[in-house]
Amino acid sequence: MAERSDEAAVRPAQGGRGRSWPDPHDHDDPPRSDDDPGRRRPHRGMTALAALLVVGSLAAGDRGIYESEAEAAAASRRLSLGEALRLAAERGLDEAASDEQVAKATAAAARVYPFNPFVQFQALPYQSDSPAAIAHYVLAMETIELGRQQRWRRSAGRAAAARIRADRRQIALSDEAAVARLFFAAVYQRELADLLRRRLTLDDERLDGALERVASAPEAIDEVTSLRLGHRMLEHEIERLVLDEHETVAALAERLAIDPSLPLEPVGLLETWRWQPLAPQAAPLADHPIAAAAAADEARAAADAGLARANRIPNLLIGPYYQRGANGVVSAGFRGQVTLPTFDTGRRLVRQRAAEAARQRLAAARAREDLDRGAARTIERYNATVALTGKLRCDLGDYGVRAPSGSGTLSLRERRLAGERLLLESEYQIALAAADVVEATDVHVVALLQPAPGTIVAAAPCPR
Repeated sequence: MAERSDEAAVRPAQGGRGRSWPDPHDHDDPPRSDDDPGRRRPHRGMTALAALLVVGSLAAGDRGIYESEAEAAAASRRLSLGEALRLAAERGLDEAASDEQVAKATAAAARVYPFNPFVQFQALPYQSDSPAAIAHYVLAMETIELGRQQRWRRSAGRAAAARIRADRRQIALSDEAAVARLFFAAVYQRELADLLRRRLTLDDERLDGALERVASAPEAIDEVTSLRLGHRMLEHEIERLVLDEHETVAALAERLAIDPSLPLEPVGLLETWRWQPLAPQAAPLADHPIAAAAAADEARAAADAGLARANRIPNLLIGPYYQRGANGVVSAGFRGQVTLPTFDTGRRLVRQRAAEAARQRLAAARAREDLDRGAARTIERYNATVALTGKLRCDLGDYGVRAPSGSGTLSLRERRLAGERLLLESEYQIALAAADVVEATDVHVVALLQPAPGTIVAAAPCPR
């Protein structure tokens, strides 16, 4: 089965809509063979205009219209799937770098031991008995954590940093999946509108025959009315698809931070992307952002519980002491201070933190189970859609669907177009399922394609 190139999807050949109802939203039609009865010749005026534009662009030279090749490329805004995914990844680099700095700072702050000694002094230069020496003393003390609370603060800091990194990765996955859905939706809407325009051409042929029969059989007027009704319905459906495509492309440009003042044109055909099945074991979920976030929350709760237990051990305040009395006697030594937990022993806080840690363990286990089930269900649906589409492509290919030659009776060509629409919808479902796989398994879109996004490959042989 022959494949169409990306250029055919970007700039299809000009096609007509029919003599009865000229449409202001006329659009390019896909290329057709010369022997196709449904082929419409382009209007001579449009042909002359196109030739004039080509000659003018050639005369202007490579830098005649735009100051540089970069400006020319920006004006065309032809966006491939790989380029869209790259822009989505690059857009989050600044935020990712900022989040990474926050994560490092959080972990670094938790590693600092609270070594903050304080100094206390007192001097009495005046006394009533006018001593010969000035009485004074100096005291320096430092808090010593006997419960080793620092290790639990370090654990909490590492868990907080891991959670920040997991959240950033989840945002990146969601962005990639959203960009892929918008890109595939725009391509699907454009292809479906082109297909319906080809169906309008066939309706014109059928209407011509019905009008000829009305002269000899007036009862055929109902058939004419039915065809005109169907024609109008198709026109409205095409207009809706064009509007949907514009809105989808605008949303894609907004997500990719592309200037909306210049036209954006997603390049590609759904049939040119060959999706390969995904084995469940090929998608390890241990490193998935959802699993990493659950593990970080669990570690943070465990660290908080450990810190509550460690805080039950009183801290020791100790340090050197120097004193000189009014009589000139000098004293030196150490002074210590310990808080005796009498009423508030910390047990209630320990029970609270232990309950929170147990709840977080259950939440983490449930999150991992939901992730496993969701990934398995998503992979199963994706593989089933890939297999069903492959079988459908083979079955419809036997009847000339998407064949380069459009010859055949009018009824056969209508059936082929119906088969082509069914195949297009099935290929679109694969693309949506692939975007779901990205979020569910942390497997990127490019890993599901063979061999690369937008590359035209030969269709797999059909089983006979």
